[in-house]
Amino acid sequence: MEDGELLPDRALADADPDEKRIEEASGNAGASVEHVYKNAALVLWPKARTLETLFTAGIVGAVEYVEAQLRVEADEVAGQSRRSAIGVRLIDAWPIAAARDWPRRKSGESLRSVVSVLAKISDPELILRFLREVVVKEYRGTENSELAVAIACVGTGRMSTFLPRFVRVNTPKHPAGVLDLICRLGRELGGSGNHDWSKLTRLAVAAALKVLPRALERRAGGIQAPSPKSLDDTALSDLVWLANRFGSESQAAAAAALVAKHPALATPERTVPQALVKMRARDDSLARSSAYGGLWNFAAASLLRRSEFVPDEPVGWYIDARLECNCRGCDQLASFCRDSGATRTKIAVNQSVRSHLRGKITRLGLDIDFETERRGSPYKLVCTKNRNSHKQRLAEYAEDLETMRVLIDAVPIRAGPGCCEPALARLRVATSILG
Repeated sequence: MEDGELLPDRALADADPDEKRIEEASGNAGASVEHVYKNAALVLWPKARTLETLFTAGIVGAVEYVEAQLRVEADEVAGQSRRSAIGVRLIDAWPIAAARDWPRRKSGESLRSVVSVLAKISDPELILRFLREVVVKEYRGTENSELAVAIACVGTGRMSTFLPRFVRVNTPKHPAGVLDLICRLGRELGGSGNHDWSKLTRLAVAAALKVLPRALERRAGGIQAPSPKSLDDTALSDLVWLANRFGSESQAAAAAALVAKHPALATPERTVPQALVKMRARDDSLARSSAYGGLWNFAAASLLRRSEFVPDEPVGWYIDARLECNCRGCDQLASFCRDSGATRTKIAVNQSVRSHLRGKITRLGLDIDFETERRGSPYKLVCTKNRNSHKQRLAEYAEDLETMRVLIDAVPIRAGPGCCEPALARLRVATSILG
């Protein structure tokens, strides 16, 4: 047989007795050599279409290919035009890859990898094109490290229009991520004494403050509609630091007032106290600001309103149950809940009504344990009242006391007695009740 000549299928089997024995021994256990041979395929594509072809399988392989190409371009000056040409093809092929790479795209991994490689290409116009066409719509809040590098490559002139727009679009959807990105830019670029970056950071902070309330809106769109967002303690600390560092005293106070006006933005009993601790650790001078004092008073008032005193022990077994149903099973359950002396009852109903009652008890969080008694016909739903709500309230009260102690340690720094003194005295009394 000459080199390169292919044997027919049967000839291949006859020429290899071992293969035939393996196939007979294995039966249907797996693919035979003959089967693999018959189903093999060789795929070829033009070298010039390598990037586009790799993109059809997803983003990771294409980005690795581009990075390998960039390493080949050792001459920084002569190779820039070739690197930029690769970047253009990378951006042009994004829609193909994004459609096939949904898990990584959803997590932000795809965006991070492309932004990172574009920063290595270091073509400001290309980076800005990708930011405008893709990032402003695809941002997930996890790409900030790569974005900060890319934005620095673009420069303040080209960013002066894009960055405020990006902040306005994405703060309602990803408030914590956007605030973290602005913080990175402020620390790494605006904090170095660069007037232009400081000015751009101030514009971004003002844009974020303006649209932040929209993060709480429940937008239309059915069950897939984005849910309202909130700030964690790090994001709230970022907000106050940014407003204080790159805004004005009035902007910082406005940020604190915004949080106090919208408690769902940052829970006063948990998020705000922890954010105050982070603010002091970041910059002790923040504890002297009116924004810090306003947030401290907001948190103190909420905690005192809820847990200044030990929760009362429950009296009787009345349960406020708003069943909003008049079926026979719900009527019996409602009557049981209203009876402050009753702790146990049996409701004899068919299986569908028992399921309905179990669902009502669970969804409404009623202080009732239930089980099915499988005797007689129909079976009975046995309901027993408990004290779960009171136990949960006691646990919440204990956590509130710990948070009050955090607030006491994080009291605003004042030159003399201020508006925090009355609340501080009440906090000290409340935390001393149980030692």
